[in-house]
Amino acid sequence: MALFAVIGLGSFGGTVALELTHLNHDVIGIDTLKKNVENIADQISHAVIADATDEHVLEELNIQNCDAVVVAIGDDIEASILCVLHLKNLGIHQILVKA
Repeated sequence: MALFAVIGLGSFGGTVALELTHLNHDVIGIDTLKKNVENIADQISHAVIADATDEHVLEELNIQNCDAVVVAIGDDIEASILCVLHLKNLGIHQILVKA
């Protein structure tokens, strides 16, 4: 069993988080929208309303302990790039990004 983080719990990110859960992995789901977090909170290991573009928030969530992180932020390319930069700074080696 591995620990994954999924950042962005919209249609794509929510599906990825659920599939990882069905494969018996622990999943931390992160989104800025309360609605997205509430929709999936009871189906994955952990769901958090947080801004993943803030490196300190990612560090507080212990994201560096994850085996891999999926960045599924919607249309905001700048937020995706900033999030990936912070993940690299925290030492995450396995980062998958929705393009």
